[in-house]
Amino acid sequence: TSAAILAGTLLKEANDLLDEAQEEFDEEKYDKAVEKADAATAKFEELVALIVIESYVERRQYVFNEEHFEVLMQGIGFSQAVIDEAEAMLEGNEVKRSLSFKKVESNGETYYKAVITVVVKNDSGEAQEVKVIEVIPKEFAGTASEIAGENFTVIIDDPVLEWTVSLKAGEEITIVYALKSELTAEQVDQMKNSDVLNKFSVPPVLLSSETEISQANFAGIATGLFGLGGAVELGGWMVLIIAVIAIVAFFATGKLGEKKENAFGLGAASKRAGFSSSFFDRVGGMGKKEESSASKWKYKE
Repeated sequence: TSAAILAGTLLKEANDLLDEAQEEFDEEKYDKAVEKADAATAKFEELVALIVIESYVERRQYVFNEEHFEVLMQGIGFSQAVIDEAEAMLEGNEVKRSLSFKKVESNGETYYKAVITVVVKNDSGEAQEVKVIEVIPKEFAGTASEIAGENFTVIIDDPVLEWTVSLKAGEEITIVYALKSELTAEQVDQMKNSDVLNKFSVPPVLLSSETEISQANFAGIATGLFGLGGAVELGGWMVLIIAVIAIVAFFATGKLGEKKENAFGLGAASKRAGFSSSFFDRVGGMGKKEESSASKWKYKE
């Protein structure tokens, strides 16, 4: 639509202006940097006016009993060697999964998006590269084609997805993926009431980046299309929706300009997997550390 084209143009222009502002800042041309940053802010304001996003129902955290981890992994069909490695990875890393629903208003229409957020923190004391495996239940998505996200590989279309992320010691990154479909309020309420988040049979599985994972590792899952093998690109509207969430956070915090190493990687230069852009990191919302819980895992009652 024309609104989508305009929003995409504004997003690109705003991101380009932020890049230019950073270049001016690095060259100590501070007046020009401020000028470019102000121009970028104006573009963000235009974009926010096009798409309004707000949270709908409270964010929910995935919970499970850590003592059942091995049994859960066996139920999926992981080999004992993979289970042992995944358990060892839990000792040096913290990982959380949460579900949120976003209410989107655009062009006079209102619909909802279901968004999964996975946060991984490296507590091992040294840099590492890990694979993050998500075994997604049918209650959330029937196939990988229903998932919007970036830099993931489809292991099984059922779906089982994989990201590879690089983490410095103590570093935390966020991976975000969502349903492509535009949900009604009734559909959201149904997902909420069915506790769809706890239909995930295992928590996000962490493995060494050297560990080979294929369809054969998932004997407990009915297999479908295998080996798409490349990153699945996100549709334009989902990029804009997630971008506006970050922009709203930017205006709430007033943060702009300080260049950080990209924690997600919409830009080609990024070496990490995730769902964001260099601009997301600079405006601040989605890569920030969530409130930490008292322990690594939450437990079912």
